[in-house]
Amino acid sequence: MTVARRLAWGHGLAAAVLIGLYFAVPAWHVVTWSLFGLLGCAAIVAGWRLHRPRRALPWLWWAGGTVALAVGAVAVSLPGAVPHGAASPWWAEAGLLPCLVVALVTSRRFAADRTALIDASILAIGAGLLSWVLVVEPHLPAPGLTVVRGTVSVAYPALLAVVARSMVGAVRGWSAALFLLSGAGPLVADILYGLELPVDWRLGWILFLVSGGAAALHPSMRTLTEPRPVGTGDSTARRLAIGAASLVAPLIPLGQASTGEVRDGVVVAVVSAVLVALAVTRMSHVDAGLRRALDRERELRRACEALLSATDVETVTAVVHESVGRLLPRGASDDNVLVDLRQAVPVLAGQAATAIDRIALIRELDRRDSEAYFRTLVLTAAEVILIVDDGGRIRYGSPSATGLLGVDDVTGRPVWDLFVPEQRDAVSAAVEAVRLGTVIDSAGDWTVLRHTGGPVEVEVSIRDLRHEPSVDGVVLTLRDVTERRRQQHELERRAYLDPLTGLGSHLFFRDETRRATAAPGVTGVLLADLDDLRGVAGTVGPELADGLLRAVGARLRSIVDGAHAVARLDGDEFGVLVAGAAEVAGIDRLVAGLLDRFTAPFEVSGSTITVRLTIGLATTVDTDDPAELISRARVALRTAKATGTGFWRRYDAALHREILDRARLRTELGRAIATDGLELCFQPIVDLATGRAHGFESLVRWRHPVRGPLPADALVDLAGESGLTAPLGAWALERSVREAAGWQEALAEPPYVSVDVPDHQFRAPGFVEHVLTLISRYGLAPHLLTLEVTGSLIADSQPVREDLSILRSAGIRVAIDDFGTGHPSLSCLQGVPVDVLKLHRSFVDTMSGSIRRYDLVAGIAHLARTLRVDVVAQGIATTTERTLSSGAGCAYGQGTLIAEPMPADEVVPWLTHEDTPVFA
Repeated sequence: MTVARRLAWGHGLAAAVLIGLYFAVPAWHVVTWSLFGLLGCAAIVAGWRLHRPRRALPWLWWAGGTVALAVGAVAVSLPGAVPHGAASPWWAEAGLLPCLVVALVTSRRFAADRTALIDASILAIGAGLLSWVLVVEPHLPAPGLTVVRGTVSVAYPALLAVVARSMVGAVRGWSAALFLLSGAGPLVADILYGLELPVDWRLGWILFLVSGGAAALHPSMRTLTEPRPVGTGDSTARRLAIGAASLVAPLIPLGQASTGEVRDGVVVAVVSAVLVALAVTRMSHVDAGLRRALDRERELRRACEALLSATDVETVTAVVHESVGRLLPRGASDDNVLVDLRQAVPVLAGQAATAIDRIALIRELDRRDSEAYFRTLVLTAAEVILIVDDGGRIRYGSPSATGLLGVDDVTGRPVWDLFVPEQRDAVSAAVEAVRLGTVIDSAGDWTVLRHTGGPVEVEVSIRDLRHEPSVDGVVLTLRDVTERRRQQHELERRAYLDPLTGLGSHLFFRDETRRATAAPGVTGVLLADLDDLRGVAGTVGPELADGLLRAVGARLRSIVDGAHAVARLDGDEFGVLVAGAAEVAGIDRLVAGLLDRFTAPFEVSGSTITVRLTIGLATTVDTDDPAELISRARVALRTAKATGTGFWRRYDAALHREILDRARLRTELGRAIATDGLELCFQPIVDLATGRAHGFESLVRWRHPVRGPLPADALVDLAGESGLTAPLGAWALERSVREAAGWQEALAEPPYVSVDVPDHQFRAPGFVEHVLTLISRYGLAPHLLTLEVTGSLIADSQPVREDLSILRSAGIRVAIDDFGTGHPSLSCLQGVPVDVLKLHRSFVDTMSGSIRRYDLVAGIAHLARTLRVDVVAQGIATTTERTLSSGAGCAYGQGTLIAEPMPADEVVPWLTHEDTPVFA
């Protein structure tokens, strides 16, 4: 049996003994009352000490009231005292018991409940009015009814009503019931006394003392002072109690009127007015509460919608904080905060908990899906996947590890034990580095020791996935690259080997040069070019040419005797690397020996073939940069080839500068063509008999911004070196057609324009269509355009002659430029579709000193007239040359004697100047 239960049984037994003693021995009433007071006070103090309620003050007030009431009862019971006649006990009772009620009621709520306070006031007023009418008012004439005693009589029911109102909604228990029973005791005593019933009115006080002690001893007494939220609604009992209290005022005058005179009309009227005011006030508070409830409902709905869309706990927390802030009324105190949130917070908390549970469920499902996906990848991956714990031991190995490593189970082994001994420290260091935060996407190639075979090359990647719950470790991915590396090595070997000669390739030569320049001694790079290999191939055929290349490679290898690297760099270019020479003179002797050995012919498949070498040499005396060394050797090779066949040249800085300067000039020429930076000049072609101009030859001139005007021959050579002959010719053709079209508009008898067409330009696809398009675009009459071609072009092929025939059929004239220096011969002119022969200036220069040359020119002119072809003598610089050219039968001529080449804007003024011939 617990201490509380033993105390309760002891209290009940003592109370029963005292009650028996009270009725059995009336003379001991003073002692009995004293013992009742001490028993009640002791029970309250014992209950407070035993159960430790949240608030001690209500119980201390109760104990004090109990003592005061017992003292008053003892005083009343003394001989000569009238019951309730002494004032001091009632003062004690009136002072202590209200304090008990106030302390008890205020401890029952979190904050001020105005509606409950109004309800309690209605109940108190109704009970007080009833007490006034039934107890106080009938005894007002009695001399023993003092003011204090009357006040206490009225206050008993009011205080009891307040206490009962505070108990509504409390946790039901014996302590609450006993407390209410104890509070009803004094009221019962006063009613028994006032009605003068044949029952001892002191039983009410005994009930107060005994029930109060029993309420304090019961364990549920803690709930009486525990704070509780204010009630949210009106229960049926509450409504009935308030309704009954409100009806007291109208029922009293009704009852008094039915029995006679209405005695308490004024009191009833005042009480009724107060009750109406309290009712109106209560309705306003109810209305305000409903509005707050609607606001809370809207905010909760908004918060619930936000919580439904939340995807993480942080968002849920932010939504709850924001919603609580919105739910709090402005300026609310701490107590009011709890009152306003007592319903909303549980709902909000429930929704937040649901949202958090939903997020956790989704994450769990995602984690399971991730684990399933990871498991599927691992089980089906061709690569070996190893998961390593913090100790470096393998916690998991994918099924493919069996095939790669040759063991059934690798778990529990240190990961570095899988690799060759010389790599184990590197493996351990790499795994540790990843564990410390270093990102290593690819650790390179390592070698695994297969349990049942030889070593296997693997490509390894390492990732730290300890943060992933489904992995929780460092992951090594091993990919077997043994076959791939073998193929790469084979490709590298082939890339470093020339398949035709078995010599090294240009990659091999480049790498060997890099290694040689880093070594001590003098390094020399020899680039050897076979002279006229294309001509030899055209003569003996491609198979013998390949055999010749193999023989050349073998001879080079035999000459250097394996001490130096030999490579085939291009079709007919070979490279020899001389490394570690003591001096440059030794390299020079080797080059001279190479040229001497290559004077001997080659025997290839029964054929004897003789080829010569041209060699360019560069050494590390000039530069130790490998790429620059090869580049300088190539510069020297070009210099040697410009000298002739069978020569060699060492790199010369002056020649290099000249070549670089030439290269820059070629680049600038291309830019000048693209930006229209060239000039077009025109030299008249006149009738030697009359001196009148019939046409103009267009000549391209380039006025370099730094070097000034470049000679015409230098410009032609530069264009040929840079491959710009065709673009230069296209530019000159279009500009010439445009200028001739202008002459056609300005002059009644316009001259024709004669344009030089290089072989490359004529052979270009679409050339004929391009010419026809130009004369159509600018509106030039076809007979005013003459195209100058070389004799070798006309003798080249039948398609060229067909294109010339198309141009002549369109009205365009064709001239053979520099006739007499090559094809075609005089016998071929009959079948060549041309209109003009332009004699090379060498014929004009030599006619004055050679009768045979004069007769030759006369013969050409005679044949041309027979074929109806005009002859133009070029380069006429003197009057004698003009006279001889005219006498030999040349109808037309041009040269500096007639006029220097002139800009395009001077042609028309030159033609119209007094309209006179150039010479008489």
